[in-house]
Amino acid sequence: MADQHAPAHFGQQPKASPAVRTWAVILGLLLIAAGIVGVRETWLVGSGSDAQSWVQPVLDLIATEDLQTWMIWAGVGAIVVGLIFVIAALKTRRTTHLQLASESASMWMRPVDIARVSSATARRVPGVASAQTSADSKTAKVTVHGDTDDAELQGRVETAVTQCLAPLQNPPQVIVTVEKIPELDNNV
Repeated sequence: MADQHAPAHFGQQPKASPAVRTWAVILGLLLIAAGIVGVRETWLVGSGSDAQSWVQPVLDLIATEDLQTWMIWAGVGAIVVGLIFVIAALKTRRTTHLQLASESASMWMRPVDIARVSSATARRVPGVASAQTSADSKTAKVTVHGDTDDAELQGRVETAVTQCLAPLQNPPQVIVTVEKIPELDNNV
């Protein structure tokens, strides 16, 4: 039988889309629009049409011999936009998943998955009528509806959820809040 070894390299950590993605889509749409204008101008020159050019007035404005104040501000604006693009391209992506501790596989969970597992685990604890959880990379806030007179309910839920999240490499802190079971109105 083949000797099983742990992988030498785990998969990359899932991360959010890069910040430059939105800028790239906007810039791509602007370049498509510029291409359409260029095709129109080429057609005007090639066909000998009498239609008004869209590009010629801009070229006439730029071709003036005098340096106008708006040209300086346009240059400064172009530099600022260029710096924004560079910063967006170099900005690190935020992490979106938490890794499970495993020596043989690369597994990750999203905060919403952690919240679902935490809620399901809390619902199985005796004395809990319902549970809901909000989670991020640092905390899992579990709100349970149950018997508020049961002093040990909060501890039982916290222990159960903490044990459930133990397989995570960096498990979030579990915060449990016990609320009274809401009374249902039967419209009678």
